[in-house]
Amino acid sequence: MITVNKDITADNTDVLQGTDLENIPEPGVLRIYAKSTASDSQITITAPGQGTPVRSQLIQKGTDAVVSLVDDIPIDIPVSQGKYVVDVNVTTAATVKIVAIFYTIEEALAEAGMV
Repeated sequence: MITVNKDITADNTDVLQGTDLENIPEPGVLRIYAKSTASDSQITITAPGQGTPVRSQLIQKGTDAVVSLVDDIPIDIPVSQGKYVVDVNVTTAATVKIVAIFYTIEEALAEAGMV
């Protein structure tokens, strides 16, 4: 499992750039939690050579943009090895919190209680 936490206050076209998840190391699941202090922030996720599995999805609003790994609904994307681009569009001034977690296939199955 690899976890990346980012706080964003302006548009960011590649949230994972420069992190341990800049390139997904092997097949698995990429789980993204996102919370914004404004109701119009959006997230787009682009897969390498596979299109855009998430396009301009509104990010959940929260007063303090604190992500809850228990209560918030994540975006789960099956991934292969390569570069996935997470683009956050901050329309109204806001703070956006992103938590990205990569699970190997084995870890994802264990997380789902299937192992």
